[in-house]
Amino acid sequence: MYDNQLAAYRRTRDQNTGWFVYYWKLVPDRVKELLLKRKRQVLKILEDRLSYEQMNMFFECSTPTCPRCTFNQAVENSFKCPTCGGVLNHQQNEQIVSTLEEKLLKLRRTIENGTSAS
Repeated sequence: MYDNQLAAYRRTRDQNTGWFVYYWKLVPDRVKELLLKRKRQVLKILEDRLSYEQMNMFFECSTPTCPRCTFNQAVENSFKCPTCGGVLNHQQNEQIVSTLEEKLLKLRRTIENGTSAS
């Protein structure tokens, strides 16, 4: 909390023991500012992810645990899964793009309104 400036302290030395005594107090005004900063960071991450999804063509095998590959990775592996060796098929990512666009729209609205809704 101190690192994010949500709390402040005052330090004094105890006269009897010689130990330091810390008095902490919360700074609630910083909460809204910190949330806004975090939302902007998430916004940037989501924008980068959306750009990545829109700029690439993806391929995946039928095994659900195997990662999907970009077109370049699929070409390098001759359209065979680098994990299990299965055949890589084109994956439609319109649903991912649509979900990211919705989340970005909601997040931009909350940032513009200065609200704390997620």
